[in-house]
Amino acid sequence: MNQPNRNPVRGPGAFTLVELLIVIAIIGLLAAMILPVAGTVKRGATIKKVKAELKQFEAGIESYHSKYGHYPPDNLLANGVEVNPLYYELNGVRLTNNAYTTLDGHEQITVPDVKTAFTPGTVEGFVNCTRGSDDDASSAKNYLTALKPDLSGFTMNNGVRVALLTSSVAWPGANLIPPYHPVPNSPGMNPLRYNSSSPKHNPKSYDLWVDIVIGNKTNRISNWSDSPEIVSTPFP
Repeated sequence: MNQPNRNPVRGPGAFTLVELLIVIAIIGLLAAMILPVAGTVKRGATIKKVKAELKQFEAGIESYHSKYGHYPPDNLLANGVEVNPLYYELNGVRLTNNAYTTLDGHEQITVPDVKTAFTPGTVEGFVNCTRGSDDDASSAKNYLTALKPDLSGFTMNNGVRVALLTSSVAWPGANLIPPYHPVPNSPGMNPLRYNSSSPKHNPKSYDLWVDIVIGNKTNRISNWSDSPEIVSTPFP
């Protein structure tokens, strides 16, 4: 009497359960090895992009300084380092009909609103401004001619629309506990921080920086350190 075959031949390409479990384990191991590397590469690419953006702003500020002999004013007395007049000073403005219009035509703010949006006595107008004749001595200049749309935005401050220079990396305030936004009226906006009146790190010039959150860490990209600093808190 023939006995049944207890070891049937597997079809071509078939896997046993043990083999499948081994393959799954290997895939999981590879994923565990690759994901941290991918995260590191992404962080490096993001930091490199933000550093390039900061260099563009620095070049504009230095060109401004070469013409006027001083750095653009900040707005420390009112809103800290976040809401500052850099957008207007580096783009240049034209004063007509009691209003400042940026040279690119994208933004306008009235003379009275400047004092409302910024600090009276600190920012009451703009230096890089065309008034009267257009001769070289008095004409405003645009020091950010290659400014990309994702490097600026606007917010409402004291009821006035204010344009700000920003990072292209948005601020993920909703993911923070407790939630925090650098510009409370504009969640997600990540403005350029600027201090020229009392810089801590560059006493003879200005401090310029932006914070970006990657993963669960806040990276500070600045003009006083070649490497990003990991700061313990995103709060000012």
